[in-house]
Amino acid sequence: MTTRVSVTHHDADSAVSLLAQVFQVDPFGEVIDTPVRSSSIAPGVTATVHLKPGNVLVVREMGEPQA
Repeated sequence: MTTRVSVTHHDADSAVSLLAQVFQVDPFGEVIDTPVRSSSIAPGVTATVHLKPGNVLVVREMGEPQA
């Protein structure tokens, strides 16, 4: 079974994109350092991410905003 998650970058005028990364979690609860999948989400866009059992989703901003 997978879990489908929608991630929306609501700020359409943002100077930075979002980075959605899926990581595997081992049986002891430790997150493995290398992402299984990575997706860039442009400003104003919604992306769908599918998580399998033992996955965790991390979303963060990519890069620095431009002044």
